[in-house]
Amino acid sequence: MLFDSDVLLEILAQRQPFIVASARALNTVMQNKVQGYVSGHAGTNIFYILRRQVGN
Repeated sequence: MLFDSDVLLEILAQRQPFIVASARALNTVMQNKVQGYVSGHAGTNIFYILRRQVGN
């Protein structure tokens, strides 16, 4: 399953009301029901967005 960076951002930033659905989706990976993937640029995008939200 390819995860969009928004799914991970919703969990990391605890965005309501989306965190519940995103956590359920990610939990399927944690339970080894599916293999999870993210795009190569997701890490830098997540870092950039969280840094802007949280600050330096």
